[in-house]
Order: sequence, then structure tokens, then C-alpha cells
Amino acid sequence: MTDEDYNLMERYLGGLLTSEEVGTFQQRLKSDEAFAEEYQFRKSMTIFQEKEKRKEKLDGIFAELDKEFFPPEPVPIYRNQFVRKLLAMAATVALLVFAWFLFQKESLYEQHVYHPDFSLVERSAGTDLASEAERAYIAKDYREAEHKLRAYLEKDAGNTKVQLALGASLLELDKTGEARSIFTNILKKSPGFKDYAIWYLALTALKEGKLEQAKEHLAKISPSEKKLYEKAQEIIRKE
Repeated sequence: MTDEDYNLMERYLGGLLTSEEVGTFQQRLKSDEAFAEEYQFRKSMTIFQEKEKRKEKLDGIFAELDKEFFPPEPVPIYRNQFVRKLLAMAATVALLVFAWFLFQKESLYEQHVYHPDFSLVERSAGTDLASEAERAYIAKDYREAEHKLRAYLEKDAGNTKVQLALGASLLELDKTGEARSIFTNILKKSPGFKDYAIWYLALTALKEGKLEQAKEHLAKISPSEKKLYEKAQEIIRKE
């Protein structure tokens, strides 16, 4: 591996490559086994480092709270055992609350996002491209999924499941405008997928921090789609 290779991997992981560069990068992952192995290693290390930073932040908060609630030299009131127990319980609750706020999802979207589990294409009609698109989507490699799904739709533009998967991938990549356009088009032209389109329009609104708009969409989901309906009701009950 060269320094240029490592730099290329970092830029890809950071979402800094152009669409043309992404295509070239993904082709190399398929053709260069050593390059692909090194990329997977660097990707796993990046995820590990992000988790370690979050852990260090939480450890710091716990340490500060420990100093505040359990000082080395207790003040006189702590000599009362009953009071000390009450304060210890309060401190424990405070620690749990701080931990919850720190590690809760950053947004309502991340708390409630749900991608329905369905095959993108019929197995009997599956192609290499369709299989690659489905694998990337299931693996949550949304950059790769977007590339493959777009290529598939060039050959089968009317495949609604693939359209939904592309819209979902775009949503995960923060391309909310294009994702909304896809879901709106499905809602208008594919009655059989109405509830899925509505669900994703609601998720798009949540992604943009528009809870009330999301609730308006979710209220239209039919109870016949039990999983989507139950999740919709969870969000509707949010204050």
C-alpha cells in the first residue's frame, strides 16, 4: 500500500470523494484483494476509534460526578448514614440519566428508523447486479448500495422495491431532497406500496427534525401493515 492508497481510503470513509471517484474506488475493492482487505481493516479501526472517544467522554463525566457526590473528605452531613444512602441513590440516578442522555440516539430519526425487510428482486430473475445491490443494502453500505441500485434501475426503472431501497439509501446518506422525490413518486404511482412510501416520507421528515410533519404522514398508515403501523404509533405518541 502507498500513502496515496491510505489517503484515498480515508477520503472515502469521510465521504469526500466525488461520485466518479467513488465508482473507481469501489471497482478497485473488487479487483484488488490486498487493497480491499486493508480498507476493511481501516474501516473497522475507524468505527472502533469513534466508540472509544464516546467511552472516554462518558468516563470523564462519571469521574466528575464521582468527585462531586463522593469526595475523599465528606462534609459533616455525610456522617449521617441515612443521608449518605439517600445521596448515594441520587448520585446513581444522576449517573444513569447522564449516561442515557449521552448515549441516546442523536435524533428522533435514529431512534425510530426502520427499513422493512424485503427482497429487492425475485430470486428467479436475480442478476449479478441485483444481487450485489441487495448485498450492499443489507450490509448497510449505503454508498455502494446507491451506486448499484441506480445502475439496476437503468435496466428496470419500474421496480418499486429497488426504488424504495434507493430512496432509503439516499436518506441514510442525508440526501433527503432526492429521497423525498422518490417516495412521493411511489406514493402517486404505486398504490400497492402506499404505506411504505408514507413511512419513508415520515422518516424523511424526522431526518429533517420535523416531528409534527412526520406524524401527519404516519397517521395515514393502514393497520393492515402491522409492523409499520405499530412503529408509526410509537412516533405519534411522542410529545
